[in-house]
Amino acid sequence: EASGSSASLWALLLARWSEVDPAAMVAFVEGQDGHAALPAVLEMAFLAWGAVDAEGAFAAVRSRPERLRWAALRGMAESDPAQAAEWALRMPDAQFALRQVVKAGGLPEEAMRALLPRCVYDGSRQPLQEEMVARLAETDPAAAVEAAQRAGRIWEDPVAMAVGEIARHDPQAAIGEWEKLPDSRQRALSSVSLVKAWAGEDPGAAERWARASLPTPVLHSALLEIAAMIGGQDPRAGLALVDEVGWGEVGRFYDVVRYEKGVARHPQSHEHTRSLAVAAAMVRQLAITDPEAARAYIAGVTDGVRDELTKAAGFSAPVP
Repeated sequence: EASGSSASLWALLLARWSEVDPAAMVAFVEGQDGHAALPAVLEMAFLAWGAVDAEGAFAAVRSRPERLRWAALRGMAESDPAQAAEWALRMPDAQFALRQVVKAGGLPEEAMRALLPRCVYDGSRQPLQEEMVARLAETDPAAAVEAAQRAGRIWEDPVAMAVGEIARHDPQAAIGEWEKLPDSRQRALSSVSLVKAWAGEDPGAAERWARASLPTPVLHSALLEIAAMIGGQDPRAGLALVDEVGWGEVGRFYDVVRYEKGVARHPQSHEHTRSLAVAAAMVRQLAITDPEAARAYIAGVTDGVRDELTKAAGFSAPVP
């Protein structure tokens, strides 16, 4: 008998049971009323069902909660991604259901191209476009940027995302594409995406390039991305970058200005990186490994952020 706390044992059990009698499998899991692991195990059950019997899983799950529908779709995508996309488009939340299939990977390029004209809503079209750009970023950087430019902005800038994807595979190629962009908000966004992706592999090289290539407002955002990347392993080095950037507003260049009955600034707050948020994560880490060093750092910051960092560090008393 598999233990409820053992995900691996449940996975083995459900994988075999789904091949024999998936409906009975789901009924059994649901019969374990009050079991702490029930929600996660039920998702595993529908994932297994979707992998072995997509049609049966679709019939059983389409009126179930969203998390179960999506679990079944991920299972379907394991065996036949293209067919799984068709099942997704027949789900009640088709545009968001399709994202689950795209995220699972494996959709052939020709299938994605065929799906695009049918995806009239952002929720289904955007993940397809992002996946196509991500694949091009690895093989043809220029084509990736061109595809991103055609996609149009919905939330985050697609060209910036493309440059970041390219940088994950080849930072020099990403720099080449970045240099082609006109001096613009999009170029600024792209430079930060480039540095963020590059810092995951070589933070030193990313920092040297940023300091040599970026104007101060953009450089500050880039340095905070590097700080966030290195801060888990070396919080002192990350905090030194935060100190350099300072505690003021970072990322003003992200904002869009709209003219509606006068001038109004439309802040793209989801693209801002706050110095305080980055520092809080590193202070929390430092408080675990070296509490005295964390206290010393907090004691040296400005009054306006000291209380926030004290809370982040988990210190009950104010830092003198």
